[in-house]
Amino acid sequence: MELLQDIVTEEKLPGKLLSSQFKFRENEETPQILGIEFVYKEKPYYYALQITGNRIEIEELYESGLGKHTDSLIFERKTDSENITSISFAKGFEEIEENKVLKNVIEKNLAKPNKPIIKLLTTLDNPSFEIIKAPLNWFENVLTILMPGSRPTTLIHRLEIDAEFQEYAEKTITSFHVGIHKLIAEKTTLKDFFGDAEDEKLNELVEKMKEESDRMIALGSRNGVELILVCENDEVFIKSLKISHKGKGGKEADFDLDEESDGTRRLLDFIPAFKDIFSKEKVYVIDEIERSLHPVLIKMIIRIMSYYKFWI
Repeated sequence: MELLQDIVTEEKLPGKLLSSQFKFRENEETPQILGIEFVYKEKPYYYALQITGNRIEIEELYESGLGKHTDSLIFERKTDSENITSISFAKGFEEIEENKVLKNVIEKNLAKPNKPIIKLLTTLDNPSFEIIKAPLNWFENVLTILMPGSRPTTLIHRLEIDAEFQEYAEKTITSFHVGIHKLIAEKTTLKDFFGDAEDEKLNELVEKMKEESDRMIALGSRNGVELILVCENDEVFIKSLKISHKGKGGKEADFDLDEESDGTRRLLDFIPAFKDIFSKEKVYVIDEIERSLHPVLIKMIIRIMSYYKFWI
């Protein structure tokens, strides 16, 4: 599911795909099919890719009948072994002469063998493609997948810019009784954090970050501290998460994320999900929800997520 989402949003097949295809396929020319059926804004859709090698043989988007009615074609793209592409659209599309010309341009010039066209079609000025914007938005902004190795980079940023979210996050994490008193997002200028030393790799990361739609990128860690690089008002900052605990006599001490247990870190992954499900149209898919968590906490989380229709 994450692979399909990445292909759609990044508009290309990943280089590792050739080495990670289904191991039990009959031969190298056996196609690999990735497909998903979902409901968004009360409409059901089916989107799928059939991939052979580094070529998208078939890409199709339908308004699904959910097994009760015939699926309604939105578009289907086919690319043969000679890299010749043909596309079919909903009935009536080619009855308009202008659409015939546009279809020919897409097939001959715009479609690439190793790239999906779902996002491409939404950039073209044609009312027939408006229906594609909703399923594309589902992949880009609604579907969120939390893997076992996910890190709360979004949490750090939201804590720093959203006082309401910070209050919610602190109330939620303290309700699990894991000893946390406060969550603190530290914000430092790039110069103050790294000093005046020029670093070519860091400069490359800054440029890459500025190309991201949210102008934010995870840096991994330095001395075990999770960091994010973010651009705000044309200035670059480093943000990190500190976790405050209260000891005897009310004394408070701040801990870095790497000083917390795996279970606490896993709980922090879920905080944005808990909040978003109240206020946003989101689908969360959580892999290995039980990883590193005490059974009592797992039961609490499952009750919350089941109530709000999470996918587990």
